[in-house]
Amino acid sequence: MEHVQRFEENMFAKIGKPAEQGQLSRQKIGILFIIVFTIVALTSLLSTRQNPYIHGIKQKIAQMQQQSVPAFRQYLPPIQGLQEDTGSREWDSVAESIIQESSCSPYHHFMFLKTHKCASSTVQNIFLRYGYQHNLTFALGNGHILGFPTKFNYNMLNLNLLNSSGVADIFTLHSRLNIPEHQKAIYSDAKWITIVRDPVQQFPSLFAYYELKKFYRMDLES
Repeated sequence: MEHVQRFEENMFAKIGKPAEQGQLSRQKIGILFIIVFTIVALTSLLSTRQNPYIHGIKQKIAQMQQQSVPAFRQYLPPIQGLQEDTGSREWDSVAESIIQESSCSPYHHFMFLKTHKCASSTVQNIFLRYGYQHNLTFALGNGHILGFPTKFNYNMLNLNLLNSSGVADIFTLHSRLNIPEHQKAIYSDAKWITIVRDPVQQFPSLFAYYELKKFYRMDLES
């Protein structure tokens, strides 16, 4: 019986030993993984803090935020949430472009000569929203088209809606260019803007908008 008991003890010892060794191996691997992960994380953190490009962009952002630039802060969201790229030089170019934009100031006087079928209504909507946001005045008439096809005349406007100087901050209506009359309606420092489109590409839009197919009794493919 003693021999049998010793044999069983030896067998259980041999069977249990690999299991114990396997558990120890897994524990060692787990500890080693934690150590390696910690080293990599610390190395990445230190390299990020020491990266000259990221350090430079942070300094530029801090300087820019200390400046009094209402226009820039009004139209752009905070840039603190930008993801840092430790291996890129694009941060410098991004900072330079942002700082250059911050040196601009809003402009509030525009003369937009709205032209037919040239995406002018889209641009007009931008001017209208911009003017509404900044509480600017608009040159308005009895409709969105002033006297077409005749040239624009200052008296076509609703003069009661203009300011005490008889001018508007923004002119953005369909009208035929008449420089002396347009100048009466806007400030002297206004920026003059219009859209020019290739006539060949513009004509199909005009043909469809004015329903010229009914007038000529043919379509463009005829």
